[in-house]
Amino acid sequence: MGGGEKTAFFTDADTGIVGSPYCIAFDWVGRNLYIGNIDASEISLVRVEGKLKYRMLILDSRSGNETGVAQPIALALHPNTGKMFWLDRGGNGVPAKIGKANMDGTEPEVIVKGNLEGPEFLTIDIQKEILYFSTSRNAKIESCNLDGSNRRTIISSEQNHPVAKPTGIAVMDRRLYYVDPVYEKVVRVDSSDGSNEDILVDNEPNLRTLNIFQKRQRKY
Repeated sequence: MGGGEKTAFFTDADTGIVGSPYCIAFDWVGRNLYIGNIDASEISLVRVEGKLKYRMLILDSRSGNETGVAQPIALALHPNTGKMFWLDRGGNGVPAKIGKANMDGTEPEVIVKGNLEGPEFLTIDIQKEILYFSTSRNAKIESCNLDGSNRRTIISSEQNHPVAKPTGIAVMDRRLYYVDPVYEKVVRVDSSDGSNEDILVDNEPNLRTLNIFQKRQRKY
């Protein structure tokens, strides 16, 4: 966390990555790194253990099928259920959507489609099994169940919330955190209804994303 012990996953001997790797997610159970590539229209997996960082393609555009990948801009994993979720801008016959698949890329399906204008970010509350996702056109942050049901708006610019471009969101302990590079702030609200807004960082330029973590208690 301090920046030390840096490990290179792709060395000079590796073929590298073609396209534009845009988003990543880490499977802390299987020890796999997932990479979403918006130019190559694909999601790949990298095994991080061992000298050879084995890599495999698990999802691609599937010739324009709606369950395929076009521009994956955010990934979220649920290792306990073996599921992967991705937020897709869409294109070339693939709709803007939230997709769901097994963590090896099999059995892909669309769980949220429609009213996803300017999709930005996706995260998951593992304990409550709720997805949170954001859009910047008619800016809002929404939530839904892991099957796409019970879609709800948490905060919205149309509800007098000062939000313009929520490019990064995270959830922990019944609180939702988001960054907004337009208003240059980091904000915390209640994850259930967007109430009790608290601005944690203000007037901070070039915000892009954030991650929230809690240190585990040591067991003696």
